Amino acid sequence: MKIHLRHHVPAAAYMTPAEVLQRLRVNARTLYRLMNEGQFPAVRIGRQWRIRPTDFELWLQRQTSDAGAITTPDLARGTRSRQDRITDAACRSQLTGALIEGDVR
Repeated sequence: MKIHLRHHVPAAAYMTPAEVLQRLRVNARTLYRLMNEGQFPAVRIGRQWRIRPTDFELWLQRQTSDAGAITTPDLARGTRSRQDRITDAACRSQLTGALIEGDVR
């Protein structure tokens, strides 16, 4: 049986999680947690994750522009557990620090 795709997207048009990890320099668990929770733009194809470069760049811009606006009281307002808030704040801090220091390529 042949399957015809309307819009063929070349595999090179997508980034792998390993490529994103090289650019962000964060722990793999952090990236996969963000992808599983829908906080990072990625698509799952079978058992593999793929990221469109344009989605990644937009996400990165949002993170850098929102970084200064997030405060501890803002995180505390949610209904999530304290551990979740601490983990999210630590991840956000790690990403923001890497962006400010120019470690992200």
